[in-house]
Amino acid sequence: MSLVTTLALVVSGAPGAQASPAAGWFWEWSDGSRARERVLHEVDHPIVTTMPALRVASSPAAPGRFVELQVRSGNDWLTEDSSRTDQSGSALVQVNPYCSDGGWCTGTMRYRLRVDGITASLSIRFTPQATSL
Repeated sequence: MSLVTTLALVVSGAPGAQASPAAGWFWEWSDGSRARERVLHEVDHPIVTTMPALRVASSPAAPGRFVELQVRSGNDWLTEDSSRTDQSGSALVQVNPYCSDGGWCTGTMRYRLRVDGITASLSIRFTPQATSL
């Protein structure tokens, strides 16, 4: 349900400055789902803009924070999309269903959201458009 519900960390600033509590981060899909595992069908999302995006937000608001959506490729994590949180502490990142050959990816891919050193794991299974007989 959440990237991290609460953090027991304190973010410190300049020496002598008052420390402030770290933001509590959460995420959800733009369609309201909070599922960590999704199946996305090409027939339902013929163009990327019809795909649900991931919304990451903080409470209290933490504007200007860098949010990354990364996909696992071999032993590496590659950034697929990134954004900065707006004044309300919210950012959108978009899943890209297309592989390097330009076609719709097929199979299950591991993703993670990263913000302020915190991660949340996701799994997305992409299925191609059904072919008619």
